[in-house]
Amino acid sequence: MINNISTSDKETTFLGKLVSAFFSPLTSIIIMLAFVSQYFFDWWVIALASFTACYLQAKSSGEAFRKGAGGIAMLWLLVTLYYHIATDGILSSKIASILPLNGNAGLLIAITVLIGGLVGGFAGMSGYLVRSSLNK
Repeated sequence: MINNISTSDKETTFLGKLVSAFFSPLTSIIIMLAFVSQYFFDWWVIALASFTACYLQAKSSGEAFRKGAGGIAMLWLLVTLYYHIATDGILSSKIASILPLNGNAGLLIAITVLIGGLVGGFAGMSGYLVRSSLNK
């Protein structure tokens, strides 16, 4: 049944939009740009990566926000889980105990992913909107 749905129909459903936010060429470009640039620069370079990728390839502001937020959220989730598992949760628990989270490492990871996703989403949407305003 699902195989009979065209690509445009997949984009209109909520699940289709959610899946396309995490698995698309634009999301892959954002993840690669952000991962490499974060190795050399500060955390905020994720905004530049999302802005640049969505400036060049996004088709709408909604798509730019979804794919920017999805790409950065996925990247930060994978990186935080890597560090959490590599340190047996010690690093995450200590950071969570410094913040008002009562040592809850899961909540720390969720907040980290949310912040990264929002930064990536708004930067991606800004990239698309700058391109559309320059093309007028």
